[in-house]
Amino acid sequence: SSSPLGSSTAAETLKKAVSVSSREKLERVSLAVAQDKEWLSDFDCFVREQVEVFCANSTDVSNAAESVPVTPGQVGLRCIHCAKSQEGAQGEAVLYPHSVSGIYESVRELHRLHLHDCPNLPIELKSEMSKMKGSTDLSSALQKYYVQAAGALGLFDSDEGGVRAGGRVIPMVGK
Repeated sequence: SSSPLGSSTAAETLKKAVSVSSREKLERVSLAVAQDKEWLSDFDCFVREQVEVFCANSTDVSNAAESVPVTPGQVGLRCIHCAKSQEGAQGEAVLYPHSVSGIYESVRELHRLHLHDCPNLPIELKSEMSKMKGSTDLSSALQKYYVQAAGALGLFDSDEGGVRAGGRVIPMVGK
């Protein structure tokens, strides 16, 4: 898998994504940050590496489920493999967390509802994932880590609802 952008580079890319048109292609931003390996299990690191952070454009807004109101610039999470595919990520491969503290649960949902059956997940990654054991409890420490990692990407809770990019980058501290 490709190595994640440094969190400050990723934060800058996301900040740019807020204001670019849907036709411009930006570098992909993985949810994974360098510090993941210090704090998370191999399984949690693996899952975060399969998830991309993006800012919704007009196409994403029109493709979003009616039950989930999405506005342009809102931060979403999607399967990086489906996002790279010709069809793009859709359905259960895309989630819009309601808040930064909801990112952890959104990633768990993406894993549970999509990754095992992802048609675009390379076979060797599917095999690697099946050998790993994941945690099944909603650990408050793990949730707190996800909030800190989101801060390192400049993600913040928006008054309009949902998560936005381009906020103050809060550097991660080592273990």
